[in-house]
Amino acid sequence: MERNNMSKKIRALIYVLLAFIANFILQFFVVIGMTVARLVFLKNISDDNFKVLTNVGYSIVAAVVGIVVLIVMKRMEQKKKLEYGAMGYGRQGCDQKGYDQQKDGTTECAGQTCDDTYSDSRCLAYEKRYGVFKDTLKLLLFGIILQGFVYCILNLSYQVFGNTALFKNYAELISNLNGSKSLYIYIYTMFFAPISEEILFRGIVMRLAQKGGSYMFANFVQAFAFGVFHGNIIQGIYAFVLGLMLGYVAYSRNSLYKSIWLHMVVNISGIIIIPQLLNIVSAGIGVESAYILGCIVFTSAVSVWLMADMGILKKGHITM
Repeated sequence: MERNNMSKKIRALIYVLLAFIANFILQFFVVIGMTVARLVFLKNISDDNFKVLTNVGYSIVAAVVGIVVLIVMKRMEQKKKLEYGAMGYGRQGCDQKGYDQQKDGTTECAGQTCDDTYSDSRCLAYEKRYGVFKDTLKLLLFGIILQGFVYCILNLSYQVFGNTALFKNYAELISNLNGSKSLYIYIYTMFFAPISEEILFRGIVMRLAQKGGSYMFANFVQAFAFGVFHGNIIQGIYAFVLGLMLGYVAYSRNSLYKSIWLHMVVNISGIIIIPQLLNIVSAGIGVESAYILGCIVFTSAVSVWLMADMGILKKGHITM
């Protein structure tokens, strides 16, 4: 059994690696296409704007290709499920934890229809509890405090380790991005990047990784891939943490729309809300004290939000 599980995990990791390679090939062709377009149509555009437009172009192409891939994957899974049903396997892949015996003798996984991959036709238990609008507001709050958590820890770390080569390189990268003052980069960061990245990582990669086992395995793999995708150690670490949270939301809500929304809120908060809030606080108590206070407040807020969302703070919580 353990050998079989290990082979499933290895096979799933190979699928993820192939998806990653395909993504880089796609990026390569988009860069070539945008370079040709610049030579023919966009001769007067600045280098900074060209880089951002290339990222936007990649995001659009990746999103379209990703949606097509997800549709194909879902149809293949539905076909496989029908074949399993015809062979008499029934509800294969169900997690036995959290089963409730119903009056009619059927079983249900903690209020949700049991399935072997996330984002198939499971009941949206959270929307039953809170409603679509309430849950959207919950995710809005979570996105702001999650960005605050990452922002404060990152900047406090910079106060301590800012003289190291690792943080100097990261500071130069962020300075170049902030210094461009381009409308394109704000639009890309707030809208295009969240859509394409969620389709790729919480959609395709997480779905492929879950073929190798549990949700925990799949969430770790896609979050790790999300960190590697960002291309440097500092961004990779906080992208990994954000990836875990985005994966949790995509899985628990059974919805890529919800993780896209959360990703947008996180990015928008990092540009508009959290920096201004910390500037106001630091004017009164000092920069370092503001970041320490922010770490305490936002870490507590994220912990409470997650415990409440998972039902740990309530009886009869939903079992993941």
